[in-house]
Amino acid sequence: MSLCEALHQQDQPALDRLKRNSIYLQADDTDHDFEFFVFVDAANEERRPLFLQALRVALDLDTASRSQVESQCRQDWDERFQGRPNAKPEFSLLNWLKIAIEDYPFRLFIVIDPEKWKSGKSHPFQSGFWKNQNPFLLKRICFIDDRDFDANFPEGDDIDKASYDRFKNWLYAQWVLHLMESTLSIDNHHIRLRFHNFDQEETFFIPATAHFFYKPNDGQMDNSVDNENKEGKIIREISMNCKDVREVILSYQGEDITENVDDPFVFLSRHTDLYKWSDSKNWWDAGGNAYLLEQSSNGNYWASYNLSGALLSFVLYQDALSKVNSDEAYRFFLSVAEHALIRTGIADERFQEWYETMSVQQAASLFQSRIVGVYCFAEKDKLRGQGDIPNHNIFVSVDLKKEFDITWGKGLGKNFSDLWKQQFRKLDMIIIHQGLLDKFKEIEKNKSIEECILEWKEVCPWIIITSGRGKPEDVSLGTKFLPFSGLESCMIGKRFDKHILLRQIISI
Repeated sequence: MSLCEALHQQDQPALDRLKRNSIYLQADDTDHDFEFFVFVDAANEERRPLFLQALRVALDLDTASRSQVESQCRQDWDERFQGRPNAKPEFSLLNWLKIAIEDYPFRLFIVIDPEKWKSGKSHPFQSGFWKNQNPFLLKRICFIDDRDFDANFPEGDDIDKASYDRFKNWLYAQWVLHLMESTLSIDNHHIRLRFHNFDQEETFFIPATAHFFYKPNDGQMDNSVDNENKEGKIIREISMNCKDVREVILSYQGEDITENVDDPFVFLSRHTDLYKWSDSKNWWDAGGNAYLLEQSSNGNYWASYNLSGALLSFVLYQDALSKVNSDEAYRFFLSVAEHALIRTGIADERFQEWYETMSVQQAASLFQSRIVGVYCFAEKDKLRGQGDIPNHNIFVSVDLKKEFDITWGKGLGKNFSDLWKQQFRKLDMIIIHQGLLDKFKEIEKNKSIEECILEWKEVCPWIIITSGRGKPEDVSLGTKFLPFSGLESCMIGKRFDKHILLRQIISI
């Protein structure tokens, strides 16, 4: 009997207790409005939802049901493309899965008994299983052994909230580990968040408007705010006295945590990046920190975040670092690791215009956080409606007619490749403006945009459409939609708040 079946047989108070802790048990998969979506496979063919049935057939785990499952998926396929005959790609179970998976939240888990999900002698927890399987499915789905899931799920009549919080953190940790292993091929159970220069006290002066500021002496409204003095400004104190927090080590398997030079690390600093540009040396320097420089040259440096009080996410860091040992803080640190591991490209004219005006160091700051401007080409010609290739030469070009063929800009400096290691130079997510797809549609005569997207997903598993005119009626199936206002809210001065961007996308 599976865990969920056992829980469904408990009394109503037990189910209510789960709901109070934001854990909802469902008899089907029709409600998708959750941060985490977990299929617990009942190993009962009659009770498996269509998505799991199709997945098993696509993975060659259930050949007997192929005809029946294909028939059901084809019917759903026809319904999805009803009214879009020119957009309809060729049907296959894999193509159906690539579209149907977007019905579910960003973080998708499947809890299985490996003995019931075997192909020959191999199952999804063995690397050999995926050797001849489609990489898209491996990247997008986090498989969990049902024995591990059962062992970590809180059970009993008097379970406290903290136990449920720890379980959800454990589940989150499995997702981050999945990103490391399945998406990035980092075979490691630790990731380190290294904090630099977080013991500052800062005062920010935020300009006040005439409607809210009064001169203290005569009480009259001040219509001439002096931007150079404190007069006419709201004063906000932000303290980052975290002298004892130098490193947060995220361990996913419960092993003893020891110093390991192979651990990937994320560098988080106040107003600086791990690598800084030197005009005089034509060189990228790791801030004189020999230890970090040595590790980063070995390929263990994963990302760098240049944090500022101007970022919307800054208060989240401040809060987590003030209670670093709490379950709430651990969850936040997991999100920092998750976002660092998702390599993100943005192809949008307004973002490109903003990106082009950056200095070398400003663009490199985004680059080190694994955000990069993307310029779309159709073979040799750059699509209309885009900005110019930036002078800082830190960018990605994507040939949309060659199944998402990616070329990286050369950047500046002899060791530019240290900023983003060559072996990790791929994109997990691209945010692309609907207008660019419309222009590409005018050029690509042999395939529909939907067909192209299904091919692009082999290279870049998450494709997000953005537009400033609201969600288009004909937005391509197999994608998620983010309004441009959501993207724009992350462009703050010459900084970019990747944490806020990913939080928005993950909630879609």
